[in-house]
Amino acid sequence: MMDPDISPQAEPEATPEISAEVAPAPGSEQVIQETQSAQSGPAEPAPPPPASASPAPETPLSASLPLMLGPALAIKNLAQQALEKLQFRKKGRLDKIIELARRKGSIVNNDVEMLLKVSDATASRYLAELVKQGTLRQKGVRAGTTYEPA
Repeated sequence: MMDPDISPQAEPEATPEISAEVAPAPGSEQVIQETQSAQSGPAEPAPPPPASASPAPETPLSASLPLMLGPALAIKNLAQQALEKLQFRKKGRLDKIIELARRKGSIVNNDVEMLLKVSDATASRYLAELVKQGTLRQKGVRAGTTYEPA
């Protein structure tokens, strides 16, 4: 049988708290007060930022348009920009070849290699393109080929 004085769930006894009062060291009271005020924040709220006379500048629609239309269009747009940049650089290289041919009177594949610091195959492609455009005239074939301005 159960004893009426004992409950089925015995509550743990509270342990007495031990507290010791330590006298603060001289001058430490000011440090404690400064620390407490720094933790609690400033006494006065910060004033609101001044209102600007003009609204923030808007982003041009053309700058955000590719992102609004989807990632596929943005990638296509970037690819187009990259292609245009490559074509611009290639045109600059072709112009250098034409200028060299006009200055020297005639050039060979090796001249283009040295001028642009490109491989033999790349120099041949550039020269073939300029011949196709009609800007240069090809004289000879194979090893003795020279190119003259048209």
